[in-house]
Amino acid sequence: MSQPTVTPFKRHAGGLEKFIRLINFGSRILFPPRKAVSICATQFSSIAVAKTDHLGDLLMITPVLAEIRRQCPKSKLILVIGKWNEGLARELLAQDLCTDIVVYSPWGLNRGSTFVQALRANWQSFFKARARLRDLRVGLYVDLRIWSFNSFLLGRLAGAQIMAGFAGREFSSSLDLAIPYSPDQSIGQLFLNALPMLKLTGKTYEGPFLQCRLITPLVENLRQAHPRYVILHGASADPGRTLPLEVLRRAIASVPEGVSVLLIGSRKEGEMYSQLPTEALQKCINLAGQTNLEDLLGLVKTAVGGIVSDSFIAHLCVAFQIPTVVLMISNTSQRASFPVDIPRATFVNISDLSELEPAMRAQIPS
Repeated sequence: MSQPTVTPFKRHAGGLEKFIRLINFGSRILFPPRKAVSICATQFSSIAVAKTDHLGDLLMITPVLAEIRRQCPKSKLILVIGKWNEGLARELLAQDLCTDIVVYSPWGLNRGSTFVQALRANWQSFFKARARLRDLRVGLYVDLRIWSFNSFLLGRLAGAQIMAGFAGREFSSSLDLAIPYSPDQSIGQLFLNALPMLKLTGKTYEGPFLQCRLITPLVENLRQAHPRYVILHGASADPGRTLPLEVLRRAIASVPEGVSVLLIGSRKEGEMYSQLPTEALQKCINLAGQTNLEDLLGLVKTAVGGIVSDSFIAHLCVAFQIPTVVLMISNTSQRASFPVDIPRATFVNISDLSELEPAMRAQIPS
């Protein structure tokens, strides 16, 4: 088994961390790792990559998927995702970043359900996913979630020959290969560390890999009415990263004249935007809750800039290389989620909004 730096345990409330250690003790007995493993991903006809986190996390592994597809052209690449990511996964499938999609929804990541509903979805999706993975004869199973909860047990029970992932989590004691971890690297780079471990050519993380395949009628109509607009998204699936209304108001006020502000997000986020002062709303077009994923890709792709929280939309802006101001919240937002050097992005901590206007002048064209 490889011996890289072990991923430190993420601190959990109560006794969950001790429970994870107990699971690891049992998993080493039930699923002992192979004592010596030296493999190349190209030798497997079927490879599974699991990323059961949420949208931004899935987007960050697209360079890994692209490299596996490029370097292992004869292998099937199966993407294991939570049900909350099915729309984006289908887009990745359409862009040939994977060959198959398997849905598994770990209860600990199911934000939109009650505890009982999440457990039921976990149970039902687990057995369906296991059966599908068995049918696909997965040889190599790579779980790219850094923290708990993961899908190691799913891969083992689906009959994968080789299990790879980040160490230090539940069932990680039975890993055959552990992906090298360093707290000094960006999260995207940590994912790409899997490539050399699998005897593939390594790559530096420069941002997500995604294309906009079409411009929908909604986007085309908007561009005709508002040829120059910036995207504004101030919320996140993590409530701790949602921006205060006053921050959004100041961001809107700093947008140059002649540039419209397009508010995007969920219907609930649209209700939040409606609480902005009338003066701010007069510069805005509120499309929150009115777009699908294809619309969203086109809107971000054709924007002249973005003003965003640390969220999926921020990673979309980086993927499409549009000028972006990312508004970060201390102790919640993660600068490490983004590439080390992004000339087209400026990161502003909202604890010091004196940096906001200079960042807007630098990134958003007048």
